[in-house]
Amino acid sequence: MCSNGECQMSFYNQNIANISNLDELSDGEMVYIKPLLDDPDFKILVKIQRITSQNEPEKLKKLGISRFSINYHIDRTVLTEIINQILQLPDEFEELWHRDYGEIGSGNIIDSSGEASVLLDNISKSMEWGNESPRFDKFILRKRDNYRLSEFHTDHYCSQPERTRSKGVMKRAILNLGDTSRWVAVLDIPSSIVKNSIKDPYFKNNYKNMLTFINKCHMFLIETAPSGYKRKKINGLFFDSFTTVHCGFGSKGEIGAVVSHWIQRDPFSL
Repeated sequence: MCSNGECQMSFYNQNIANISNLDELSDGEMVYIKPLLDDPDFKILVKIQRITSQNEPEKLKKLGISRFSINYHIDRTVLTEIINQILQLPDEFEELWHRDYGEIGSGNIIDSSGEASVLLDNISKSMEWGNESPRFDKFILRKRDNYRLSEFHTDHYCSQPERTRSKGVMKRAILNLGDTSRWVAVLDIPSSIVKNSIKDPYFKNNYKNMLTFINKCHMFLIETAPSGYKRKKINGLFFDSFTTVHCGFGSKGEIGAVVSHWIQRDPFSL
């Protein structure tokens, strides 16, 4: 994390960050971002740090994130059909959720044919995760370039049975199913601060108060490599979705999957 006295304001880039060309960014550059979609006037100062797919596992570990790869060959014909399903949805919908999706009143689009759900099930099994219920797994197709860094969040769920912070932990994996690198932005905020600040359900002021308290922090841009030779391997990132403050960004056409694993808290533990 950045210290409060690290730099003088006169040296900061007063413009909002533009990361559409990562090659033009310098590690250590200080920029402003507007991290909350529902508060476009709120901005914070961050120091940019890139973590490519080839290095720095220790930095990821400190963020509570780990890389993984699974040996699984995705039928590209099936994946193309799923992509076409998402393309046929209204422009504002970029996600297709598992048929056993458990969110109450979300308005999200649920897989009706079952094809997407079977593929999500197979990916989950390849990770040695059971097929749980309710499910919070999905495919994500980026329909337009998005480099705004305006949707930082941890995950919140409204379901029966409950999948909330008081009941357990939701682990999530983001997998790159495309032919190019996929990136995610993560704010370096200690998990203890996130746990104390962010509660269920989602409340914007919890995030705003936490980010105001932090003042300045590192923003890590983390790369996930595309599939390996002959597309028999899938690469991804694994993290605690309740404590990792993250935001997707990237280019039109990127395709990924998210699978989830619920760990129930012992009701008798302190």
